[in-house]
Amino acid sequence: MSFLLDILAHKRSEVAQQRAVHPLVQVRAAAEAAPPPLDFVGALRGAPSRPALIAEIKRQSPSRGLLARDLDPLRLAQIYRENGAACISVLTDEHYFGGSLDQLSLLAGRSPRVPLLRKDFLCDPYQVYQARAAGADAVLLIVALLPPDLLRELYALTRSLRMAALVEVRSEAELEAALSCGPALVGINNRNLHDFSVDLGATERLAGRIPPEVCLVAESGIREPEDVARVAAVLRPGGESGVDAILVGEALVTARDVAAKARELTGAPLPVAHFDARAGTGKCTVYKYTVYKGEMKLPLPAQVKICGITVLEDALAAIEAGADLLGFNFHPPSPRYVGRAICARLVGALRDRGLAVVTVGIFVDMPPADILAMLDECGLDLAQLSGDESPDDLAVLGERAFKGIRPRDSREALALAALYACRAAPPVLLADASVGAGQFGGTGRVADWDAARALTVRHSILLAGGLRPENVADAVAAVHPWGVDVASGVESSPGRKDAAKMVAFLRAARGS
Repeated sequence: MSFLLDILAHKRSEVAQQRAVHPLVQVRAAAEAAPPPLDFVGALRGAPSRPALIAEIKRQSPSRGLLARDLDPLRLAQIYRENGAACISVLTDEHYFGGSLDQLSLLAGRSPRVPLLRKDFLCDPYQVYQARAAGADAVLLIVALLPPDLLRELYALTRSLRMAALVEVRSEAELEAALSCGPALVGINNRNLHDFSVDLGATERLAGRIPPEVCLVAESGIREPEDVARVAAVLRPGGESGVDAILVGEALVTARDVAAKARELTGAPLPVAHFDARAGTGKCTVYKYTVYKGEMKLPLPAQVKICGITVLEDALAAIEAGADLLGFNFHPPSPRYVGRAICARLVGALRDRGLAVVTVGIFVDMPPADILAMLDECGLDLAQLSGDESPDDLAVLGERAFKGIRPRDSREALALAALYACRAAPPVLLADASVGAGQFGGTGRVADWDAARALTVRHSILLAGGLRPENVADAVAAVHPWGVDVASGVESSPGRKDAAKMVAFLRAARGS
């Protein structure tokens, strides 16, 4: 019981300090002026998958320590939403879990979004007003932490603010206290908060006492589809079966491929607009990147391609920095040229390590049949055509290729897009700097951002040309590309990458 007592003491002290800075009257006014909350319970009940997924943003935990060192709440929430999550839980406790209300506010201010749960140790009405002011659509009320009178007070306040309350229990006595409030949403925590042990049997023991009209959530300990099947099979009164939702944190934030793990737990299909990035050998399926289609745009963080990889050390450093795509150059005059044997060894080493990154071969005026052979031989996912290839060449390669263009102005950009974008399966174009005859990128010259921006109305753009850690944030803000491409801007010498520069580039690009 000492852990909960420690938490309670800390939270009371924390609330007192926060009240001194932001008085209750001020926070209450902000809560009452906030936009109406989204329907949290309705989102769970109406989710395509059953049980629905509440995906959690969680940096660390007292039992496991640091879980996600470079956690990006916006990027993670986007992945969750695209891959089947009905709602998102945001751990806002800073002391024990490394979260913050600022993360919740950041997510609440973005559109489109799914309903948000403030997950914290609430013990004072002040925290409920805080949650609503920050944009929460629901709050967590832990029965083990709250005397009955305070539980009822916080529950009534939550409902008066039109939020949902996830009332969390673990024992029959706690469930009795919870049901006395007449809740619409009850969570069974499979984790014992006293010793942190996990037992899915908690859901099995208590589910039979929870009426089917109450939306039931199984929390903690759910990591694999087998766990989902187990809680989906519990019996409810009246012959109903299964929980209505699962709340999953650690299994998602620690997954090598978060999107795949979310789909695994929900059975959600791939996003409808995507290109299928699969290794030509069939050994590995990597992340399916959602792309913009026509006017239907999603506010994705910029994808990042590190181009001109020549050695395994640089490839691993790029992936560690967070790169989504790696480029391997097959144009002999380039200082970043790699032959097919070297490329095959590099890509093979990445696949052997189970690293899910999209690999791209950069080709200049090579016959399509030869490109296909090299993609298969090297195990590459995609081809980038950076020469003077024809639209017919691109059509032969289909979904395994995209075209790089070098427009001089907006008019030429639109004309080139009309030629090439309609012949490619993925609606992606790489927009590079306009250079002289015989030059095909890697010059460090900055692209025409106005020309690139003209394309983003109807096309997904991978922006290249003279990008560096110092200017990529401005480029993303000005162009709104689907992704950014860098080679010389993160190098220590031609063909060799600088790990610190790659980290700085990724942070600047994603920060935008």
